Amino acid sequence: MKRLILFVFIFFSLNANTKTIVTFISSPDINTIKTTLIETKTTNKINISSENNLPKKNISENDKTEHFNKLVNLLSISLVAILSLLSLSLYKNNTIEFKSHNLLKEKNKELEREKEKSEKAIKAKSDFLATISHELRTPLNAINIISEILINEEPKESQMENLISLKISTGHLMNLINDVLQINKIESPNLITEEIEFNLRKKIINIDKSLYEIAKLNNVTCKIIIDDKIPRKVIGDPTKLTQILINLISNAIKFSSNGTVTTNLKISKITDQEVTIKFEIIDNGMGISKDKQELIFENFTQGSTEINRKFGGTGLGLTIVKKLLEHLGSSINLNSEENIGSNFNFELAFKIAKDEFEPIYEIDYSILENKNFLLVEDNNITQIVTRKLIEKHNAYCTVASNGKEALKLSNQNNYDIIIMDINLPDINGDKISEKIREFNTTTPIIAFTAISIEGEECFKNLKSKGMNDYISKPTDIKLFYKTIIKQLTANN
Repeated sequence: MKRLILFVFIFFSLNANTKTIVTFISSPDINTIKTTLIETKTTNKINISSENNLPKKNISENDKTEHFNKLVNLLSISLVAILSLLSLSLYKNNTIEFKSHNLLKEKNKELEREKEKSEKAIKAKSDFLATISHELRTPLNAINIISEILINEEPKESQMENLISLKISTGHLMNLINDVLQINKIESPNLITEEIEFNLRKKIINIDKSLYEIAKLNNVTCKIIIDDKIPRKVIGDPTKLTQILINLISNAIKFSSNGTVTTNLKISKITDQEVTIKFEIIDNGMGISKDKQELIFENFTQGSTEINRKFGGTGLGLTIVKKLLEHLGSSINLNSEENIGSNFNFELAFKIAKDEFEPIYEIDYSILENKNFLLVEDNNITQIVTRKLIEKHNAYCTVASNGKEALKLSNQNNYDIIIMDINLPDINGDKISEKIREFNTTTPIIAFTAISIEGEECFKNLKSKGMNDYISKPTDIKLFYKTIIKQLTANN
């Protein structure tokens, strides 16, 4: 720094000659520099004295040269100063950039740690819900099957009323469990939209039948109106459509005691390949006030605490409807007036499928006669009630309580069909199926599971393990028999 100051001082004040600069640069000692400056001053005086004796023309030329040298020196110093400032600026910028880079790196590490924590929390939540689902669905399945068996055994009229109430309560509890599990699924980024061919009219009628007991209990008349021009078969996501309609219709029934609930389907737009259908769920119940109409679509909200106390429920039904429709590229609309009724409506587009004749499928229980079943199930109550269903139609049932026992029995005996629980105490059912397929590739294996399985995509994993089909717990008894008979006759 001292050298730089002295360098600037010499150039501006004395206009030093080359010798002075050389001496300055080569000698770091301050006394030497002072001596050099005195010599330079003396030399300058001598030069000036000599110049006074020169002709005027030479003096003028020397002035120009001196002026030019001063200008060059000034420009040189300016350039050095600018370069110094630029270097300083670059140094500061590099320092700031280095600090910012380190800070950003630390923040990224922090975000990675938070991401890992979040992923662990999500997994823990999913595992917890899967466990709860299994633990609740298993006893519910037993209650559902027992009540169904008792209803079919022609009980007394007073007993029938109690059994129907038991069955309705089981269904209500199952719906609550499904709502909680469904909201977790919808919030998952892995939610899949399926493209499956199905009979739309049949789907609507089956939904209506499934809600018959609830409607009867509330003294509600349910009507279905379907535009004749709507194609019978369409391609879309029947699972999500079912969830949407069940939530909307059951909600309308709940708030329309002694009234009417109408499910209305009409065409909004149709081409050769696609049809857009408007679904309307109309009731003449208590209606919803304007200030509550947006609120009812929020999680765990039912408009007011009075409604919650009177009608019950989780307040998740309409949230599920809204989120499922958003996932399908649509939205829910509501027109409602208090004490007049409500109209929930939405539009969905479907591809039009080739319409083919569907034979009426009747259950032929005689197919079950003398068939050998292996039931792999660890829950004692589920063992009892499922065995009753199998042996009711003159079939034989062997029970295995764990995976090792199931492997041993399936290796030693020839069974016509295997019904396999997924969650077992030692080896999971899908793993057992893989091992069975190593020595038996023909016997149908049906997953009997309390884990919620949704649609073809979710079942692909079970198929890859060697399973042919699945039955969910709690099970619909007719569906239970249909699934078994379908697999028993598949290779005939």
